[in-house]
Amino acid sequence: MRISTRIAMLTLMLLSLEELARAENWLQGQVLENHGGTNKPAAGAQVWIVNVGNPYLTKADGGYRVLVPDAYRVGQTIVLYVKRKGWAIATPVGGKVELNKDLTSDILLSPETSSEFLSPAQLDKLLESLPEKLKSLVKPDGKEGDADPA
Repeated sequence: MRISTRIAMLTLMLLSLEELARAENWLQGQVLENHGGTNKPAAGAQVWIVNVGNPYLTKADGGYRVLVPDAYRVGQTIVLYVKRKGWAIATPVGGKVELNKDLTSDILLSPETSSEFLSPAQLDKLLESLPEKLKSLVKPDGKEGDADPA
């Protein structure tokens, strides 16, 4: 009887340890910088979940992992923030990540001054400031023209 009691206690302890190991959910992926179409690892960037805190530094390969609180489940959306001077999150848009069962998400950064972050009003204002000759070269269909600003 003592042996069966010990086996039962050992089994309960192992199940408890397994539950503890499962309780920690880590979102992981890679943070990359967009250098004109070439992506490079963003080593040393800070990544965290907004309203949760606990920033983690990316590794040399841009790899990161952040602890996802137990309150969040697969299918829910969290918002990530990456702190890197001169860079902002391009994708996922707004840093919004829907948690998948694998708990993985890569992050692409673009320079803060990139035109992809301009609002339509800001883009219009930028175009208005261009000289007339340059404006005429901007085509709505995106086809190239001969650019001669002189």
